[in-house]
Amino acid sequence: SGIWPLLSVILLPDNLKVIGTILATLWALFLTGWLSAWAGRAPIIPAILRNIFTGVLTMAFTYWLGTLFK
Repeated sequence: SGIWPLLSVILLPDNLKVIGTILATLWALFLTGWLSAWAGRAPIIPAILRNIFTGVLTMAFTYWLGTLFK
């Protein structure tokens, strides 16, 4: 699942890298949530939402932490 954000960083032009990487990461979070629910025969929507929520929260915290060390 990490291939999508990596490809966005490698392939997108500089002016689209940030938004493209965010969107690619959201796509990867969606896919891993769906696949984990499917593999575990669990409800799919809660797994996807939980994965996206924790991923976005983690990205926001990491971004905030990075701003402290500029």
